[in-house]
Amino acid sequence: MSSRRLPVYLVLDCSGSMCGEPIEAVNQGIKALVAELQSEPYAIETAYLSVITFESTAQQVFPLTELMKFQPPVLSAGGTTSLGDALKLLTQCFDKEVKKASDTQKGDWKPLVFLMTDGIAD
Repeated sequence: MSSRRLPVYLVLDCSGSMCGEPIEAVNQGIKALVAELQSEPYAIETAYLSVITFESTAQQVFPLTELMKFQPPVLSAGGTTSLGDALKLLTQCFDKEVKKASDTQKGDWKPLVFLMTDGIAD
C-alpha cells in the first residue's frame, strides 16, 4: 500500500456573479466529484481534498483531508472576484501541505487543481 498522497485542490469562485444557478452547479459538481472518487479503490487510498474559495477574499475552507473524511461544503455566492488572492493562497497551501520527496522517501504526487469560475471579474 502506498503512503504517497494525491493532493486535489478545488479552487472555487463564490463571487456575486456566481449567484443562483452557477453556484448550485458548483455545489453539485463537488458532490459528483467526491462520489466518483469514492467509487475508485485507488482514489480512496491516495486522494486528499482541499477547498479554497474566493470572492472579496480567498480562504481555505477545508485543509487537505483524506477522501473518506471529506464533507463537501455548501457554498453561497457574494462579493467581488479575487482570483489572484486565491492563487497566492493555493501556492501557500502547496508549500505547507504537500510533502516533498527526500533522500529517504518519495513525496506526494503532483497536486491536481480544479478551478471553477464563470470568468466574470466583478
